[in-house]
Amino acid sequence: MGFAPGGKLWVRESARYSAFVLGSDGAEHQRVLRTPHPGYIGFWGGQPFAFDMGGDLVSVGPVSGYGDVSLDARLRVLPDGAVDTVLMADEERQTVSQETVSFSRAGIGGFTYLHQPFGPQWIHAHANGGTWADAVTSDYAISLHHPNDTVALIEGPALEGPPLSESDRDWAQSQMDRDLDRAGIRRHPFEIPDRKPPLADMFFDSAGRLWVVKTLAAGESVRYADVWDGTTLVAHYRWPSRILDLPTPWATESALYGVTADTLGVQRAARVRFTPTRRTP
Repeated sequence: MGFAPGGKLWVRESARYSAFVLGSDGAEHQRVLRTPHPGYIGFWGGQPFAFDMGGDLVSVGPVSGYGDVSLDARLRVLPDGAVDTVLMADEERQTVSQETVSFSRAGIGGFTYLHQPFGPQWIHAHANGGTWADAVTSDYAISLHHPNDTVALIEGPALEGPPLSESDRDWAQSQMDRDLDRAGIRRHPFEIPDRKPPLADMFFDSAGRLWVVKTLAAGESVRYADVWDGTTLVAHYRWPSRILDLPTPWATESALYGVTADTLGVQRAARVRFTPTRRTP
């Protein structure tokens, strides 16, 4: 779900978007748009969507036509129904820590994607109004894309990610063993790194500020984020790590809304209220 700049509530299902006007006693259905991602219906439910400066829907998700990989693009649905497609990054950037491996088993050939456990990942975030950002989690260098197609660089401090714990290493090895069996190969194309990437995620808040979330160390109970207004660092935020980072939190200057899960996996909405603090010299 997401709100358009004019206040309409948009809900994405597997094959369509529906728009509603909310009232005090219910919701009035306004329109329906089919997904602009043919061939990927129901496959990419975790991908975001936003709206450009004119209020046109911008759907983010995979597009084909790039050999044996699918790449993510921003698909803007114009008022006449035409779709403007912008590939967000080249194949090398989008598929970092990913290797395509061909296999043949029982006379059937194909290919599979192998990933480096705890390797760097390409991430992206999208705000209403046409602004979006992308980065690779191993480097605090974020490309901030403006609606006029210009790009600014957000450069944070040099960071070192937290070391892998023993349980992290055990999980990584099990993933690689599963990859070897699935692909029918003897040697994995990646090794287990000593450290995790320093960046975990990023998202825009309701004011259009970009939150850059740091990677948690094993057992760490507090999550940290730098908050950027354009290319200016304006705040540091922290909140309990039990607030899950999926789905993407909804944040304002004074609150963050996310999800918690109990030991049975039951999810509940949660709100964190922030209190400003000032450091003394």
